[in-house]
Amino acid sequence: MTDKGCRLQLEYYEGQLLLSMNDRTSVHQGNDFDCRTELQRSDRAYIRDFSIGENQLFMLGNKENAFDVWDYPRPSFL
Repeated sequence: MTDKGCRLQLEYYEGQLLLSMNDRTSVHQGNDFDCRTELQRSDRAYIRDFSIGENQLFMLGNKENAFDVWDYPRPSFL
């Protein structure tokens, strides 16, 4: 890997906190923002950016043509 250090991005969306760090993205929810799920890139490439659209999470990696789409875990309201 040519990049050094930690790549961190934080976003709040519909009651959930999304944290992207290096090759992982975690989704936190609730009063204490407990970790609900964690996603990791299979190629271990850094995540340069991510975006949420409807029910999908789009991630752009630092390698050429590194783009992932995951079903986005929707918040569960009690």
